[in-house]
Amino acid sequence: MCSSDLPRLLSLQREGDMLRARCVPMQWALDGVAGECVFETRVRLQANRVHVEARLENARSDTTRYPGQHQELPAVYTIGRLHRLFTYTGSKPFEGDALTEIVNAGPPWKYWTSTECWSALVDDKGFGVGVFHPGALLTVGGFHGTKGSGGPRDDSAGYIAPLHTEVLDHNIVYEARVTLIVGDLEKDIRAYAKSQHFDPRPAFDFAKDRAHCVPFHLQDDAPPYRGSWRLTLDQDDPYIVTAPVHFEVKQAPRLYLRAAYRTKGREGELYFAPPGGTFDGERRVTFRIKPDGQLRTYEIDLSRHPLYTGVIGQLRLDPVIERAAGDTVELVWLRAQK
Repeated sequence: MCSSDLPRLLSLQREGDMLRARCVPMQWALDGVAGECVFETRVRLQANRVHVEARLENARSDTTRYPGQHQELPAVYTIGRLHRLFTYTGSKPFEGDALTEIVNAGPPWKYWTSTECWSALVDDKGFGVGVFHPGALLTVGGFHGTKGSGGPRDDSAGYIAPLHTEVLDHNIVYEARVTLIVGDLEKDIRAYAKSQHFDPRPAFDFAKDRAHCVPFHLQDDAPPYRGSWRLTLDQDDPYIVTAPVHFEVKQAPRLYLRAAYRTKGREGELYFAPPGGTFDGERRVTFRIKPDGQLRTYEIDLSRHPLYTGVIGQLRLDPVIERAAGDTVELVWLRAQK
């Protein structure tokens, strides 16, 4: 590695039990080209865990709005001795079901839905490192090389990356938090994830950012927001797609949307899809709106739909069915509780 491949360190500070580093990173796909951004990493050790907070301060001269792309949050690589990749992909998270072993000789890598939001690379005795990112279900990874041998300078390596699909605006400030756990697969890694058990029901809060939702066929501003996500419905068929979810329909028979509408149309739609499925016209519910510009909470009764059964894997919100010029909507939240 030459000096042109290394990031330019701006500062390195120790603050109590936390180490904070700020740098100008290098672009992965280009030789010796710095990113138009500042990257900050805060690392804190706690027992057998490493808590990592990452912050991207973008200052891209290209102001083009690019579509949402997968972001590795983070990309974790291990030595060849940690070659067995485990996670949980079942429909009963945190109930003690058997784990799933991911077998992949990448690249290309394998994608899966980690319904307990963790995955781990371990040795033959079950000791290794786990990656826990609550809310990031979609994960990619695998193992490359010779299993069971090799150190940090060898070609063999394991790989895990929890994913969110994000629009990275030219001037966005984006943050992510993740925990790495070192230890036994069940007693340490999975046990820690279980101790951090979170409510699986939808809870998308747009007060400050897009909440990992991706817009299509519309215009919006870059975060941070001041209490709501303002959408300008200036194209045909505008909608937003949520991050992957995993909840049983009995846990959320109704969803609630807090929004202020300034539209000509008076109806919106919410689509729902099973895990790994796609959105179609059969799995959707229509709801009435009042386009008077006032903040209101809309109840969307999904329980009345005959196909709203089993487990739900993703949601899509069409704010208004019939769009007209000048339509806007401000979204505050979409969740299972008022």
